[in-house]
Amino acid sequence: TSALTLAATTIDQFYLSKHCFVCDNRTTATQGLCSDCRRHPQTATVVVAARVKLLEQQHYHVMETCLSCTATSYVDDIGCESLDCAVYFERVKLDAAMHNVGAVRAELLGGGGGGGVGVGGGA
Repeated sequence: TSALTLAATTIDQFYLSKHCFVCDNRTTATQGLCSDCRRHPQTATVVVAARVKLLEQQHYHVMETCLSCTATSYVDDIGCESLDCAVYFERVKLDAAMHNVGAVRAELLGGGGGGGVGVGGGA
């Protein structure tokens, strides 16, 4: 049974882990930043701001492509879900990344409660 318990723990740890948004070290599923990056919030904030800017630029360009392709003028009106379109999958991936950025921002601000310097522009 100890081997079974060890295997279950390892599998649980594997599925409940992810990588730090700043340095790509492993962290738990509930944290977007590793302990090293949380100990250096100023550096982490600068890196997060730079990555947010890049994500927002990529998201903007993908959305422009989708708006043009679907001949719509509002992001909310994009009804494309074509499984043959690489841009669609990039849009879905970027949407998820933009959502995760909000959690990292909140973590940098100490749980998202108020005071402190914001990171990057609007998501």
